[in-house]
Amino acid sequence: MGSVKPKSPTSHPAADTSEPRDNILPNVGRIVSLGFLWGSHARQNVDAGPFHSSQDWMSSRLAFARNDCEKLLAKFRTEEGRGDDRKREIIQIESTQVIISKLEGLVHRLFLRTSQLPEPTMITHDDLNNHSIMVNDNGKLMGVLDWACVSALPLWKACYYPRFLQGPSRFSISDIKMYEEIESESDEEGFGYFSDLCEWETIISTTDIHC
Repeated sequence: MGSVKPKSPTSHPAADTSEPRDNILPNVGRIVSLGFLWGSHARQNVDAGPFHSSQDWMSSRLAFARNDCEKLLAKFRTEEGRGDDRKREIIQIESTQVIISKLEGLVHRLFLRTSQLPEPTMITHDDLNNHSIMVNDNGKLMGVLDWACVSALPLWKACYYPRFLQGPSRFSISDIKMYEEIESESDEEGFGYFSDLCEWETIISTTDIHC
């Protein structure tokens, strides 16, 4: 598990430099997903991969969460003023630390190591939203953007709906004429209808609702 990048044909002493670059398998290196880069994460002494198992990957993510809590807790404990707000912040952070400790104790039970190491992975685009998908006027897929922080992650990550299929739940859609009456004096005529239609189609795409 980690970020995929081209492997240089000269990166291995036994490599045949005459081999076409198209035949060279990519290399999985240190992970560069956003969760490993936010704030001071890139400078922290936390393993950034490549990871051989879900257990190792989750352990690093929890380590970042613990470090973030400790940093915030130190800040609020030395901060003056704010009274009750400061106390509430400290209580919330301490509660989060308790949750992190419990999760750290469960990682080895929830993500069992198998004989198949490294664990199988898949390329996962963790921000596949409506703004990163390009289609033409006929609705044909033309391309997907924003691959900069995409990583090879565990297969179970494929069980999550992509971002463009997540959002508010709308189980019915009214007749467009109703929207036309409401929006007749608006500069954004039709926006409300098509926004609601998108939410409704998202639900249809992710459930067993029959119309």
